[in-house]
Amino acid sequence: MLIMILIALAPLGALEETAVNFNTGYFGVGGNFPLGGNYELEGSITLLTIGMENKWVNAGFEFSPVKLFGWSGGNDEAFSNVTGMSLFNAHGYWNALSLLDGFFYMGPYASVNYFFIDDSFQWDRYVLGIGGHIGFRLAIRSIYYNIFVAEIGYRNISGHSKYFIGAKVDILAFFFLAIMAKSDSPDIIIIN
Repeated sequence: MLIMILIALAPLGALEETAVNFNTGYFGVGGNFPLGGNYELEGSITLLTIGMENKWVNAGFEFSPVKLFGWSGGNDEAFSNVTGMSLFNAHGYWNALSLLDGFFYMGPYASVNYFFIDDSFQWDRYVLGIGGHIGFRLAIRSIYYNIFVAEIGYRNISGHSKYFIGAKVDILAFFFLAIMAKSDSPDIIIIN
């Protein structure tokens, strides 16, 4: 399926002003405020993110078919440990500031997560978000690969209004950094 999606998006890479966004997925952590309510701490795993961006205006969208959520904390026991999987995850953005050939970026975003499943479909569960993000990415020709993103903004989680602050790191970058941290080899190899 991944190969079919990449083949379908390949013509977009031929357009000089269009870039293809591709990520293996993200590990994310965050907090929702005010505290003392529901959905306080959040963890998430997003699998396979694909999208496109207009390089001239730095605006684009991303879509992920699977996002796993986990929330903990709160006064209500029903919300003290909530998990779910979202099957519709869309993210639109405008990188108003883009520096170093797109390596560093920041700007506003809007996102929606819907079609949640835990024991059954939860038609009334959703996450709507709007705010600002800042991040780092690799830009190789017309392919953008996000490495790290931090977000701050407002969220409506199934009718609960919250402010949100969080960060997410690419899955491959996370494992690469973990391997480098465990490695006993020096960072620079000198060949004589």
